[in-house]
Amino acid sequence: ECFSMAPTLATDFNKYTGPQTTASQRDWIIRVDDATNWSSYGDCATYNASGTNWLAAPILPFTPGAYVDGRWRGAISTDWFDCKNWDNARIPTASSNVVIDPTWAIRPCVVGTVPNSTAECASLLQSSSGAVRNLLVQNNSSLLIGGPLRIERLVAGASLNTTVMTGSTLQATSVEIVGQTAGANEAFLRCEEAGSRLLVEGDLTIGTGALLDLEGTGGLLELGGSFINLNDAVAFQENNSTVALVGNGTQTISIGTGAEVFGTLVVNKPGGDVLLASPVEVRTQLNLTYGRILSTATQLLTLRSGATVVNASDASHVDGPIQKIGNTAFEFPVGKNHVLRPCALSSLSGTSTVAFQAEYFAASPRTTFNNVLEPTLDHISDCEYWMIDRTAGTGNARVHLTWREPFSCGVTEPPSLRVARWDGTLWLDRGNGGEVGDNLAGTIPTAAVQSLFSPWTLASINRQNPLPITLVHFHAVPVQRTVELTWTTATEQDNDFFTVERSADGLTFAPLLRVEGAGTSLTPLHYRSVDDAPLHGLSYYRLRQTDLDGTSTLSDAVPVRMTAHHGSVLSVHVADDLLTVFHDLPVGGRYSLLDMTGRLLATGTVDREGVFHIPLSALPSGAYLLRMEDGGRVSSTRFVR
Repeated sequence: ECFSMAPTLATDFNKYTGPQTTASQRDWIIRVDDATNWSSYGDCATYNASGTNWLAAPILPFTPGAYVDGRWRGAISTDWFDCKNWDNARIPTASSNVVIDPTWAIRPCVVGTVPNSTAECASLLQSSSGAVRNLLVQNNSSLLIGGPLRIERLVAGASLNTTVMTGSTLQATSVEIVGQTAGANEAFLRCEEAGSRLLVEGDLTIGTGALLDLEGTGGLLELGGSFINLNDAVAFQENNSTVALVGNGTQTISIGTGAEVFGTLVVNKPGGDVLLASPVEVRTQLNLTYGRILSTATQLLTLRSGATVVNASDASHVDGPIQKIGNTAFEFPVGKNHVLRPCALSSLSGTSTVAFQAEYFAASPRTTFNNVLEPTLDHISDCEYWMIDRTAGTGNARVHLTWREPFSCGVTEPPSLRVARWDGTLWLDRGNGGEVGDNLAGTIPTAAVQSLFSPWTLASINRQNPLPITLVHFHAVPVQRTVELTWTTATEQDNDFFTVERSADGLTFAPLLRVEGAGTSLTPLHYRSVDDAPLHGLSYYRLRQTDLDGTSTLSDAVPVRMTAHHGSVLSVHVADDLLTVFHDLPVGGRYSLLDMTGRLLATGTVDREGVFHIPLSALPSGAYLLRMEDGGRVSSTRFVR
């Protein structure tokens, strides 16, 4: 269906007069299809006297071998969608492994000769050891590769390139660009124009002598795997571009030498974190939508002067240090684990090259440093502190800290809060420059611009703000016909007692039982009690901690379901890293834990009636499905960690 051998010349006296040297079947078809290989004669006598005498049945030598699906020949044009350009005279399908190589190809390849076209293949290898045969996606068209894309220059020489033009899309499961000579740009992938998109489900690797060029008027890379640059930052041209990390697992950013630089970096992951294996710098904007960035002092995240941060939250922040260059006010999107606990700088002085670095720690500054206080302070937090330091220049700044319950361990009187700085010997009172907020959350600046920087934490000038009480967890779990209540404190300061409160609707709580506190303790303490007569159905428990001076703080409410059959309806509850399952299957039933793609993550046997637990510490944040069966029935429920 690709070729027609019907004569097109004006006379019947047409004869093949083209090459007759050895060639493959495909090359013979190309020869025969080429009108320039035919001659036309005015009469029969001239026809017989000229050219090959076909009546003598001359031998036409063929090279053995079948047609190759997906081999680009470019026999008559550059158009991907002309079947005559492919070795087997077939346009590639989703099962075709495409090869573009000058060994066979005489022209480059273009997707989008006709605008708004969509090409597909199973994989694509663009290779060259001599002349180059480039690949172009243009005119709002798409090339969808179901497997890997590899662009490789096998010997030093001219550049081999793939280019995605305005409004066009190139998609692959992975991308690898490989040259031969460091810094020579012998193989490159360009996606730099407005609306051009490079969608990579897995890893993207920039090898030796290769270049990824997104720098132009708005190229976009959506990456589901790791960003691997084996060179230096010059091998990735990023200005005005956007790189969005969208994978469902851990994604790593690494570079061979120096720091990797991004224009706009978007973190929008359905699961997993972004792990920095090398220093990373952001030129324009850091968009934290979903997913954490894990940094270290050596694998540091730096925002250049003028760069901004948007959308930080519990679900998306920097877990580790972050550096900001510049003399404009800035809020650091720092946190720990899955909690955002920002700090900020304002009233900065110095030049645009001044730099500050910040990191949040969910740990006791009293035990990490000491508990020696300036006389104006009554106590400091025993829950959290920030490292905020000047790393370049001589600029000064006003420091802003934040509080948020329950992570700040109890704020009851915001005007009594102070910012405290440890000077290596004692905690200094840096004042309250005008706190904003209520007991649940707020911000407090230092009273004046600071010229010395070191660890910072919240403090109080009186017994209000019981910052030192640190509740690690509070659990309420059905056990047979009772509810087991357990909780742990990391530290305690003037702790009088705990009250377990219970509610039938989650709104109105009543005291259930009282447990004495330890007063003051700097070591973890574990508590346990039991509700012997729990409410039928769904109820709620919470923990109230009361100090010696009568002030108190509350934990989050924990739901518990009790039924006559200990779980006649399959339901689950997620708390910390533990999944509590309420069920009515007999012992010996089976459970399966799957992600939302259907991939099996864990299986097990039900070893307890009514309720059992599944640890979730190894799972990233995301949606999951629990399926249970006992041979006669199957139940399932969805939950989010």
